[in-house]
This record gives sequence, structure tokens and C-alpha cells, in this order.
Amino acid sequence: MLNFILFLYLLERLENNYILAELTMSQILCKKYAIEERKIVPYYQRFSALDFYHTQDLKISEYKNKVYPIQNGIIIQNFPSWKDLTGENWIALNPGLGTLLEWQVSNEGLFRWVDQHKQFMVETIWWNDGNPRQSGVHFCAVGQGYLVIASKEAMKQIKSIGDLEAIQHLTRGIYQMSGPLKTKEISNTLTFT
Repeated sequence: MLNFILFLYLLERLENNYILAELTMSQILCKKYAIEERKIVPYYQRFSALDFYHTQDLKISEYKNKVYPIQNGIIIQNFPSWKDLTGENWIALNPGLGTLLEWQVSNEGLFRWVDQHKQFMVETIWWNDGNPRQSGVHFCAVGQGYLVIASKEAMKQIKSIGDLEAIQHLTRGIYQMSGPLKTKEISNTLTFT
């Protein structure tokens, strides 16, 4: 059900854009907690960062002033010390890549980058359906996540630096009262053409 809701949202929001990166968590709250985490982590073939580059306590207001080498990763993920806000582990374009491509951070959107002509290049989208921290309900599918979307022109410029691939990773798990977490994982490599 949740995947269908997300799919409809993406059809409306993406138009002619690409999903460059994803960090999504879906959960079914009932006697057993079923959890699914999906990631799409892009990287240049010559740099093998196969997970998002982790930052610690990076404030959104400080984001555009941080420049990380692109070999650390095309996408960064924030890990705050305090976990009191929904969506605290956001992902966004590495500001080092945006700066290298001579883009600027826009005052509109979330981590939105535009080119010299103010045309949209890359942006983070946060979505939420329900409350993942809720418990004790009979049946409830909830989820939240981040997508980093890029325009066709942005993808062309990003790929001009090197061959671009991504690891698509899916983890599914069930928490049970009597025993450890049972998980299944699968990964595959995507090539951006």
C-alpha cells in the first residue's frame, strides 16, 4: 500500500526529473513490526563511496557553506546528536559537487540547487505518511523518507565528471517479541545512462 502511495506522489512530483538518491523507511505497526528501508546511493566509479557520506550535527543553515570532496560521496547524510525531530537524518547533494558545477543554493525548496540562470538542478524532497514512532495500533502502514531529484540538465553535468552508478539497497526486517531481528537484504548496481 505504501509503495503505491509513494509511486503516485512521485508521478505527480517528478515529471521529467531523475531520482538521484533515496533514503526511505516504511513500517507496518502491529504485533510484529515489519520494517523496510530502501537506499539509492550514487557514486562515481573511480570513487567507491558506497554509502552516503555522514555528517554530524550539520544545521540546514550551515549546509551551503560546507564543502566536502566528491570522493567522500555525491550525497551527504546528516546524523544529529539529538533525535527529537521527525526526519532528522536528511540526505542532500554534497555541496562540494554543487560548488564544483558552479551551481548555487536557492532560498526556495529544501537543499535546492540552481544554475547561473536560476534553473532547477537538484533538490531534496522529504515525504511522510503517518507516524513511524506510533505503536500499539491494530494495523497501520507508515513511512517517511528523502529523495534527491535532479533535472535532465543536472544529470548531464553530474555525469560529465565521470561514470555515474548507484547501489540500490533494500533491507526488510521483522522485530519479534521472542527473538532477534530477522532481516533480508538485497542490493544491485544501477548505471545512470
